[in-house]
Parts: sequence; structure tokens; C-alpha cells
Amino acid sequence: MSYNNIGGMKFLAAPVRKRCSNGAGFTPLEILKRPNFCTRSRRGKVMSGYKNTLFSLTGFTLVELIVSLFIIAMLAAAVATVFGNLGRDADVICAINEMKTIKSAITDYFYNDLGIIPRDFGEDPGNLKDDKPWRATRYLCLMKDPKIEKDFANITYDSLDDESREMCNFLAYQLGYNNPRESFGNYKNQLKWDKLFRKGWNGPYVEADAAYKNKEGNYLPVIANPWATKFEDNLKKAYEENNQEEIKKWEAASFYWILWRNEKNARIICFGANGKDDGSFCEEYNEDGSCKKFTTADKLNDLEYDIGDDIVMFIFNGRTRSPLK
Repeated sequence: MSYNNIGGMKFLAAPVRKRCSNGAGFTPLEILKRPNFCTRSRRGKVMSGYKNTLFSLTGFTLVELIVSLFIIAMLAAAVATVFGNLGRDADVICAINEMKTIKSAITDYFYNDLGIIPRDFGEDPGNLKDDKPWRATRYLCLMKDPKIEKDFANITYDSLDDESREMCNFLAYQLGYNNPRESFGNYKNQLKWDKLFRKGWNGPYVEADAAYKNKEGNYLPVIANPWATKFEDNLKKAYEENNQEEIKKWEAASFYWILWRNEKNARIICFGANGKDDGSFCEEYNEDGSCKKFTTADKLNDLEYDIGDDIVMFIFNGRTRSPLK
């Protein structure tokens, strides 16, 4: 043995470890830091590089491969499920936020300005069955004809543009007049914004992102829900074929509803991913598809009542139901 002589005292010298071709004399940590050296596996085979200090060159067995593939498949399925749910939840959250915007536009502006909420009267104003509540958001989006403010004294029903005439129709039907042209003088003052009393029509209140074609062939603005792109091809085909039943079906799935019976039951509805009413509008249907029993607010406030993936937001009491709640 060799000794070091330090200050007259002898200490055992540390053994000198020589580098050899297979890395002998180095600790595992040192070998890992020196990938150019070799080491021997338990099975006696020489493996170069630090990665090979952990695995043998014999490879995986068939059982190991099957187990590995199974684990990878399970992880992939779990990730797909998680991201699928995230996508669904993102659409629901988007819809809820848009419905909040619609609600705010009604309660803070439209209702304060005109004393009423948007409602579709259909082509037959006296027939509730002809209402198309999925088109009612248009009244929040209609652009006011500049002539109303600039030359109010001289405007007539026929002198206004399409969107302002549509607002005239709404105001006339709301007051019980079935002929908006003849009754123009009875609601004309509601078209003008009174800055002093802050009353009258002061739209648009919300920016539209879609449009539909009315019976005159004019396109009017409307607000579409996040799933509208999913039904877009079906709706285009229905318009091309002028199939009114299909138009009704796909519009109802694509647009937000504003439903009005009274203040308690006033609500905004979105049918969600499946595009169908799961009970938020009608509790029971007739065989011909017409609504037999309208879903009341009391029914919707009962959390035991299932509405599927529908989203419902009450306009005046603040209650919301959705797949997230």
C-alpha cells in the first residue's frame, strides 16, 4: 500500500482507479457522465453509451409490447375524452356568455327604451303557433334608417329601409295592429330616440353574426349560437329547396330563442349540440310535432326536470340552467 506523508504523519493514500476499455474502476455516476466509456451488462454483453447502462440490447418481449400498447391506447382514450369534454364545455360557456349579452341588451336597453322585450309574431300576428322565437334576436340587431333622425317629420312606412320597416312591424303588432303601413301614425313616435326622456328605438343593441330570409326575400340580421356552423349545410340546402319545415328545424337549432309569454316565463333558449328541444321550450309534444304543453318557469326551476343539453336563461329573474349546472 502507498502512504502520503503529511506533516510527519502517514495517511493511507486513495487507490488510483485506472481507466480501462470497459469503464472498470469508475462509479456508475461517473460512467453516466462519460458516454464514451463502456460497461458490462448483467448478461455479460458490452453496451456503449450511458443510455445502454439501463437497458439491454435483447429488446422487449411480446408481452411487454402488448402491455405498452395497451397503456398507450388507454392514455390516448383518456386524453381524447378530456379534450372532447373541454371542447363541449367551451361551446356551452360561449353560449352562456352570448346569452348574457342578449339578456343585458334587453334588460338594460331595449326594455328600458321601449317598455317591451323582443318577440316574434310570425306571419300571422294573432296566432301564437305562427311565432318563430328563434328569429326574435333580430330586433336587437336591426339598423335604424338615418332618415328617422334626420327627417322624422316626412318619413313614411314605405320610405324606410327593410330593417326599419321590420321594426315598424314589431311595434305595430305589439300594439295590436295587423297592418303596420296603415297604422304607421300610431307608433311612429316610438321610432325616434327621445334624448330628453331617453325613450324610443335606439338600436342596434347587439351586433349580428348571421342572417335569415323573410317572406319578402330580404335578409335580416340575427344572432347564431356556437353550434350554428354544424347545421350550416343543412340550412343552406333547406333555403335552396325552399323547404319551410327544414328551414324551421335548422334555424331553431342554429339561433338563440327569445321566448315571451309573461315576465315570469320570459327566457332565452339555446338547444345545444343536438339542435333539439330537450324540454326547455315544450314539456310535451303532439304527434304532429306541435307543442302540446308549454314548459313553465316553475317546471324549469325544478332541478329534477331534465332538459338534456339545452341552455336556458331567464330574462328577469337571473336563473340559468345548462349542462354545466
